[in-house]
Amino acid sequence: RGYMDEVDNLRTFYDLKLVDQVSAHVRRIKKDLASAEDEARLFNSREALFNKEVTQYDLLRDVAKKFEPYGNMWESVDSWLKQHKAWLSNPFSELDAESVESSAQTILRTLKKCEKKFENVPGCLDVTRTILKEVAAFVPHLPLIIALRQKGLRERHWEAISAKSGKRVQPDDAWTLQT
Repeated sequence: RGYMDEVDNLRTFYDLKLVDQVSAHVRRIKKDLASAEDEARLFNSREALFNKEVTQYDLLRDVAKKFEPYGNMWESVDSWLKQHKAWLSNPFSELDAESVESSAQTILRTLKKCEKKFENVPGCLDVTRTILKEVAAFVPHLPLIIALRQKGLRERHWEAISAKSGKRVQPDDAWTLQT
């Protein structure tokens, strides 16, 4: 019952300023649930070994199922906020465009699923939609990021891009996505 109460309590967290604390709490709950599931499997294997009736851990499965959207949402929010900040501020020349695309698309898909799950959990729905809007606004830029990170781009390409954009585009260590 203790795990169920902790999961039920997750609906009360909806302040984005507390994302570090909430995501750490969610990671701990996830770890605890995984540990409990491992123990349940161990107990079941021992029961089977001694020809005992195998115990059903339905409540544990129910708790894990109820926890999943909260865990997915807070892990995605935490991941987005940290990665997005790094993508914008780190040197463009160090960006792994395919990794950026993969992470952003995964977060987008996960948050869309969470949005459906949280229709009756207003605070969590607000957090989900806030970050979902940010991710959705970023995703259309992915093809440009991927194109600009092509290894085959030469000086003449950067000059042409600069001429057409009206801005100096020259990725060096000082150039970032915010530049």
